Order: sequence, then structure tokens, then C-alpha cells
Amino acid sequence: MDGINKKNGKRIMRPKGIRSFDERPRVTMVLGQGTRASSEVEQIHNKNLVYIPEAPPVNSSSQVRPKRKKFSLNPFFRFCKKIILSKWGRKIGVLVFVWSLLFVIFDSRDTTKITIRPHLEYVDVTQNVLAKRTAKEGELVFEIIAITDEVSISVIASGERAVERYAQGDVTLYNDFSSEPQRLLPGTRFTSVSGKTFKLGDEEVIIPGKTEEAGTTTTTIYAELPGPQYNIASTDFTIPGFKEAGLDEKYNTIYAFSSSAFENGFVGTESYITEEQSDKTISELQKKLADRLSVKLEKEKTDALLLVKDSARITYHEPVSVFGEEKETGLITGQGTILSLAVGKDHLEEFLNTTLFEEENIEIIDPNSINVRFGGSTIDFKNQQIVPLVISGSPLFSWVISKDDITNWLAGVEKDMLISLFEGNKSIDRAELKLRPFWRSYVSENKENIEVILE
Repeated sequence: MDGINKKNGKRIMRPKGIRSFDERPRVTMVLGQGTRASSEVEQIHNKNLVYIPEAPPVNSSSQVRPKRKKFSLNPFFRFCKKIILSKWGRKIGVLVFVWSLLFVIFDSRDTTKITIRPHLEYVDVTQNVLAKRTAKEGELVFEIIAITDEVSISVIASGERAVERYAQGDVTLYNDFSSEPQRLLPGTRFTSVSGKTFKLGDEEVIIPGKTEEAGTTTTTIYAELPGPQYNIASTDFTIPGFKEAGLDEKYNTIYAFSSSAFENGFVGTESYITEEQSDKTISELQKKLADRLSVKLEKEKTDALLLVKDSARITYHEPVSVFGEEKETGLITGQGTILSLAVGKDHLEEFLNTTLFEEENIEIIDPNSINVRFGGSTIDFKNQQIVPLVISGSPLFSWVISKDDITNWLAGVEKDMLISLFEGNKSIDRAELKLRPFWRSYVSENKENIEVILE
């Protein structure tokens, strides 16, 4: 048999969904609630029906959602693995490895890295030097520092004395008498409109001759007698001597006018600072000035500038006193200037390079560890051109190394010769050399490929 049912020579097709070799048609029915299962099942069996129990109602809250389909990278990895393990994949991998290895080897460019620690040494220094204001090469030059400051002290006058002072004021003299200059002798009297008499001082006065206008000049006249009664306002003055001599025209055409009031006329007692009080105040002023100036001078000392010890000198100016009208309290102001010698650190290093280290290039690590002292007694800061100095101490010196000099010195040198070269250079304490690529046996000949690092 061929396993296919035929009827009248034709092929019999089985209905879809019925997987049975029984040709009888079957009925599928669903049992509702309340129907007895046993009797119904029996009836269905007898009638060749299929029993399917009714599904219970689905609760929306307990309904199971369908699972989402997960995305997997496994196909991608499987594809990559397949490519890598393939014949061409292995060849490409070997080629990449070889090129990477060649790149690492041949891209190690011709470079040299040199790390150097300069030589450090404490050196005892004791030298007597003649420093000059204008020095030549190989000589030490000195500088002068000047600082000015002032201090004020309030005082209360402790003394009292009788005083007579004459009022005084400035006047303008007019010559409307003649084109010739007119001379007024010392002590010439002037009379104000109110009748107060004033006099010229101890010097004569010349009034220029008139031109289109009267000739004029200015001078100071003084009250004839002391006292406040001569403290008058601005006014006109005549010269009574001309009238007394019968020179009426001169009397009327030579005159004076004051544009400001006369002051300082006084008779009585006033407070004043006694000599003892003055000396005490000035001494206190100078002490305060010296302290302030010394502090300011110390601030000038830096790593680049060394002060010469024992060279500072202070000069004091005349104190200025300012008192109130009552002359009982006042302010005394003193001013002073401190002058000192100094030496620049660069100048000192240059001098020591020449005299002590035989043209080697050194640097003082701590400038304050070296003493520069004045070796004389007096200093004329205005005219002094040469001063004796004493340099002493045990400073730490560092030998200065030029990167360019090292580069020029070692370019192209064989590796085996470097040890002897470094040992013969006393300005170097330690040197470390790194050559690339590692198989090179000499320093790079290209100076741009040499890197020098100073520790």
C-alpha cells in the first residue's frame, strides 16, 4: 500500500485539524456551567464528540503577559569568531602583529635623555676686597642705599617767658614821581591812614621809575613799637620824611599800599619749650627715627641684594616745631636719612667666579649665609669711590650647568666614553643616561633629540 486512501481511484483528503485515522466526523462542543460532566462526557463519547471544558473567566489582574523576545549578541560574536578563525582572518592577524612589532622597534626614535645633578659644596670664604662704585671686569662693585623717614612727637611747653614782638606786613611801593628810580634808605618811616608808624628793615629799597604807569616794587615794613595795636588791616601809607623836608610833590607821588593785614604784634608772656625739654624731645625723636629707618633698611635686604654690615649711617635734619595760637601745645617733627652700602648677589658671584673658583660658573644657594662687612671707619657717601670690604662665611655653592653646553659636549659621544667624561667634570655630582632605541651605543648626533634635565 502507498499509505494514501483512495476512493474510486481518487485521493481522499483528511479534514484539517482532525488528527485521527477514524473517518467518522467528530463534533466538538463546549460544556457550559451547570452541566453534569459525567453524563455529558458519556453522551459525547457515544455521539463521537470531543469534550473540551470551558475555560474559566480570565481575571484582568492575574492575566499573564507574553514574554518579550530578548536580543542576543551571540550571532554577532559567532560571526566575528568565524571571521577570526577563518584562513584569511588568521593571515590578517599575523600581519597586524608583525606591523605592530616593527612599529615599536623602528619608531623608537634616536633620542637621548640625560639627567644631571650639579655639584654642591660648602666652601670657606675669607677675602679682603676693595669694592668700587664704578668697577671693571673682575672687580667688585658696591651700591648705596638711601632711605628717608620722619617722626612727630606732641609736646606741652613747660617754660614761660616775657615776649615783645613787632607787627609786620608786606606793602607795594609806588613811584609816580619820576621816570628815574627812587631810593629809600634803611629805616625809612611809613605812616598809615590811622597814624601808625612803620619802618623799612636794614636794607635800602629801589623803586623803579615810572613809564606810562607808576613804577612798583614790594617790600616788608615793621611796626615802630611792639604790641597788638599795630596788627592793622590793609591800608595806604605815606612817607612823612618827604613832607618834613618840604618835598610835597614826592610826598604825594611816592606812597605805599598793603594788600594784607599786619600780624604778630604782641607784648606779654608765652609758653615755650625749655632747652632741657627740647634736648629730651630731640633725643626721643632720633631714637624713634633710628628704629624706623633700621627696620626699613632690613626690608631692602633680599636674595638679590646683600647689605654691607657696619656701613649704615643716619643723618638727622633740623626738627620743625608747630604750635597753636596759645603756644602751649605743639608738634615737633624730626626727619632723618639712613645710608648704607650694598652688594648685588650677581656681582658677588661674578667676582668669586673670577678670584676664588678660577672662572668656573657658581651660584650661592643661600646668600644670607655669607657675610659682607665694611672694613673701614668712615664713609663719605657722596664722594667715596673705593671702600674696603671683608667677605667671610661658609656658604653652600652650586655649580651652574648650561643645558646647551651639555648638549654640545655629549652629542655623538660613544656610550663607553661617558663614564670617564662625567668623572672628569667636577661640576657634575651625578648623571643618568637613557638611550633610545636600547641597542644604540652612542649619544644622538642630532642635538634636537637630546633632552637635558637638571635636578
